[in-house]
Amino acid sequence: MAHILVIEDNDQVRFSLLTAFQAMGHDARGALDGIEGVEKCAAERFDVVFCDLIMPRKDGAETIRELKTAHRDLKVVAMSGGGQDLDALDMRDKTGADAAITKPFSLDELRTCLTQVLG
Repeated sequence: MAHILVIEDNDQVRFSLLTAFQAMGHDARGALDGIEGVEKCAAERFDVVFCDLIMPRKDGAETIRELKTAHRDLKVVAMSGGGQDLDALDMRDKTGADAAITKPFSLDELRTCLTQVLG
């Protein structure tokens, strides 16, 4: 069982991801934006963070860089679908994330991404 944090400003997407991870048997928590996500990571230990790139107050790229600096062993997956012309590899490389996934994605794609990141 992994301890997962989902940083996503869209309530419906965040709820769907939390529900999916919990159905897979993981402990999943949510954060509304990068500021809240960084605070939650400072307060508790997570195995993986799924972080949206386009968010108010603190964007995902800045959030990911801050998380990776503060928690070197933390695995981070960048997520985006906000009309950006970035493929998953570009997202990973530009943010320093361990992996990336492009929205919309299927449950199988989500499961595969999580499995690969956890090793």
